[in-house]
Amino acid sequence: ESLANIALQILEKGKDYNNLENTICQFGYLFVIEGHGIEALFKIVTDVETFYFAAQADSILQLNINEEFFEETTDIFLSLHQ
Repeated sequence: ESLANIALQILEKGKDYNNLENTICQFGYLFVIEGHGIEALFKIVTDVETFYFAAQADSILQLNINEEFFEETTDIFLSLHQ
């Protein structure tokens, strides 16, 4: 929930979304790695567009990727950490 809230703060009302009522947050993966912190790939789907984010340790970055890359990266990461 905290990651999604931080990502929403990066987005701009009127440009990236008009109304957050039906906004969706979907995680490709979310791990807490001892000694490293959080490792996550997730997307926020607004009424305007889909936005992709990565979280590493204590940083969140907005990514310029598409759905195909999101799904491929998720599959690779999950296969490496079974």
